[in-house]
Amino acid sequence: MAEARSLLDRASDLTTVMLDAVSLRAGRVLLGSLVSAAPIVMPAAVRSFVTKNPQIDVEIRTGSQDELLSWLRTGAIHAAVTYDIELGRDVRFSKILDAVPHLLLPASHPLAGEEEAALEDVVDDHYILLDLPLSREYFTSLFLAAGVPYQPARRHSDLSLVRSLVGNDFGYSLVNLLPATDIAQDGSRVAYVRLRTTVPPLALGLVERVEGSHPRAVDAFLNHARSSLALPRQST
Repeated sequence: MAEARSLLDRASDLTTVMLDAVSLRAGRVLLGSLVSAAPIVMPAAVRSFVTKNPQIDVEIRTGSQDELLSWLRTGAIHAAVTYDIELGRDVRFSKILDAVPHLLLPASHPLAGEEEAALEDVVDDHYILLDLPLSREYFTSLFLAAGVPYQPARRHSDLSLVRSLVGNDFGYSLVNLLPATDIAQDGSRVAYVRLRTTVPPLALGLVERVEGSHPRAVDAFLNHARSSLALPRQST
């Protein structure tokens, strides 16, 4: 019986090694991402990876922080791109970049051409809150640190809508990830100005489960993402 168990264990190990060896030839990567980060940082990283590895399929699934962690723990996704906030001890976070807070302003705003500004500089303007988990709490901390009243005039969970409202002079907003263009989805123009604050930027990176191992295709993508995941532009 002992010898039989030993043989079965070795057979199982051999099967794992064989499957792992071929996984780069035909693999699938299930990746989660915060809904606000996915359209800005994910497509370019995935494109550069599948160009080098056309046999590997990378599927992107977007959601909130709670959803991403739940999917990760149940095995619905292999890893997630998210912020280093409210993570449990059963996951491991690898920072990739700093998500620096910026004022999102109408292009016609007097501060639109500035390199840096503070919340005190827009205290008389209407604030449009990007009302998403994590982002909401972080933006609140910026107001608390500045000693400026936190009084959103509007609340929306759709980043595209927030950008268009700002572009149409309904007020200003706060964002952490800069897209490649200053044109909102409706064609109106916006401007991004780095926020002067004592609050550290959010850390954006990869989250994985501490326990367990990945197929080689997943490890290959995660290694690629650590060096290629980037914002389309950085503030100057």
